[in-house]
Amino acid sequence: MRAEEPNEGRRSLIRMAAMMLAIACAAARVEAAPAAHWVATWAAAPQQPPAAGVRHFQAQTLRLIVRTTLGGRVLRVRIGNLYGKEPLRIGTARVALRTAAADVDPATDRPLFFHGRSSVLIPSHGSALSDPVRLELPPEADLAVSLFLPGAAAAETAHILAQQTSYRSSAGDWSAAAHFPVEGKLHDWPFLSAVEIRAPLAAASVIAFGDSLVDGDGATADRNRRWPNLLAHRLAAAGKPLAVINEGIIANRLLRGVAPEMRAEYGGIPGDAGLERFRRDVLAQPGARCVIVRIGTNDLGFPGAFTPAGESVSAQDLIAGYQRLIALARRNGHFIFGTTMPPFEGATLTPGLYSAAKETVRGQVNDWIRHSRAFDGIVDFDRVLRDPEHPSRLQPRYDSGDHLHPNDNGYGALAEAVPIAMLWPRCAAPNQRGRTR
Repeated sequence: MRAEEPNEGRRSLIRMAAMMLAIACAAARVEAAPAAHWVATWAAAPQQPPAAGVRHFQAQTLRLIVRTTLGGRVLRVRIGNLYGKEPLRIGTARVALRTAAADVDPATDRPLFFHGRSSVLIPSHGSALSDPVRLELPPEADLAVSLFLPGAAAAETAHILAQQTSYRSSAGDWSAAAHFPVEGKLHDWPFLSAVEIRAPLAAASVIAFGDSLVDGDGATADRNRRWPNLLAHRLAAAGKPLAVINEGIIANRLLRGVAPEMRAEYGGIPGDAGLERFRRDVLAQPGARCVIVRIGTNDLGFPGAFTPAGESVSAQDLIAGYQRLIALARRNGHFIFGTTMPPFEGATLTPGLYSAAKETVRGQVNDWIRHSRAFDGIVDFDRVLRDPEHPSRLQPRYDSGDHLHPNDNGYGALAEAVPIAMLWPRCAAPNQRGRTR
């Protein structure tokens, strides 16, 4: 017994050393493995269409086309029923890379599951996030998300101005069809709200937040000429792993939204106020580090045009609204960048949109944005787009024709005006909540 005890002790020491070595090796493998997190590569702000604009589907498949920004190898999709009065049934959902029009590359076709199931019932005012799926997604890819709606479905949640053609089928589940049987075209994005990728920790998203000048009104459809798309292209070319997420909404105002029951009286203008939707559309986005704000023109222009004159705003009203956005962003560890309001004299959208008094307020607000140093940085959209000979009007070469929204060249100029050095590396830094300037 005395001779065996030391041997047993040595064996115990050997087992302990082996176990410690295994733990150390496992820890080293974990540390060596690339850390990753979820980052939105595409998103669109949900809206409640006016009653007359709600699309109705019956046992049909939607093939929704989106242009992603960052690439990745694992993705997931978010489907929303935020404004739906009834639950939304998705019978089948799939993703694939688009080849042309409504057709996809079958080699890239992948089914989507929701907690392991191929179908999902999304409650009224809810959303569903798919399980992760492996797909080699290149940067700036055209991704097709196909949704089979097995019953009656009213698209009471959609993004209205897609500037991208999507498709609906004849009756049946055509979600896996490489050659999609097109019954009609869609120019909005029903139900679809985000595509997210698993990305390295250095990757992050920049949120472009605001009104129709973010949403891309005036740009050529199906060409991805909105300035957030063009900025994403510049960042990709520079090798910066930053997605640019478009959270613009046409006709959006910073200070006031429009209640659904009032939309007929307000020209059908959809949308929650920017201050109300900032948490959902910016702060809740996975991987978001920075936001570029372009909103306020509609607060200034709509009173007396689309909305009661009593809703007129002063420069101080708008400044106070921007300060609330800045406080929200900083409290959540985001960098926030401002943009000046471009000119809109002569806007043809509706009589009364422009006035000399509104021009005075625009100038006062722009002066504050330029000189207050309240934002973490600014981009002078006004200086980029204004006519040097007539500063209250858009330059003709940048005018889409309505004297309010830029054309493709104008959006290109806005994208070029955003300094990459303003975004990188700050927007990729860890999100330091509660940081101070």
